[in-house]
Amino acid sequence: MAHVDLTSAIEQMEMMEERLGITFGGLSAFLDHDEDDDWEPTLTVTGEIISTSGDPLEEDIEIKIAAYDSQGRVVAKASEYIDEESFAGFDVFDVSLETPVADIVRIRIFPVK
Repeated sequence: MAHVDLTSAIEQMEMMEERLGITFGGLSAFLDHDEDDDWEPTLTVTGEIISTSGDPLEEDIEIKIAAYDSQGRVVAKASEYIDEESFAGFDVFDVSLETPVADIVRIRIFPVK
């Protein structure tokens, strides 16, 4: 089984983070793939979400992740919700995406309301 570190492929959308008063930190991305198995490759993105002001969130935030192949196509997407009521200024997340291909070259992470 291949366990490939794709952390360097992560791109943050810092303007969107700033607009929502958060930032992502401690990000990592790993692709697990077994060419001898029928399972599709799985990309796991892990990180922290941090309030830049230390204040609670004004509303729920959705963390979106998109994975791109070498042709620039979005080949997988996933999201994770952060609830405003339970967010205390810092949290960690772990999102897994099944992809139809293993040649992931770019991973975008961004927050939306």
